[in-house]
Amino acid sequence: MNNLTRGTEEWTNNLMSANDEVMKLLQSFPLLAQYISTVNGKLTISEAGFEFLKDEMARTARNMATSTQLSQANMYGTKNAAAIEDFGRTTDGMNVADVKAITDAIAKNGNAWLNNADSIRRTLDGEQSNRLVNAIIDNREELVKLTTQLQANE
Repeated sequence: MNNLTRGTEEWTNNLMSANDEVMKLLQSFPLLAQYISTVNGKLTISEAGFEFLKDEMARTARNMATSTQLSQANMYGTKNAAAIEDFGRTTDGMNVADVKAITDAIAKNGNAWLNNADSIRRTLDGEQSNRLVNAIIDNREELVKLTTQLQANE
């Protein structure tokens, strides 16, 4: 759009197309809205927004892979798969893949690591966003209860 003359039909069509793409992203990632501003009528995503989007897309991919694994392999039995999926769907900042990784880590490492953001990152390979780490800390009691329930169902 930088090479187009503002106000021309071509500029307007490109503006509408670019804004449509941003709106599609917002439908899939509503929290992206906090990273969007309007410049000359164009919806613009900040650098932080692109980082957020990259993290969310990676989490979505992990979530899809884990959901497929849970349904195909039925790794944890019907009760555990349902409990993990329910917790992931209803907990802000976590998806199914996150919940599975966290409950596995609690079962392996105990509850103490839940109190420290750095130990959570180390345990979960250090690639976790601050939002996920905060969600883990905010929901640690529920995660411990879920892990206990999963272990009882095995």
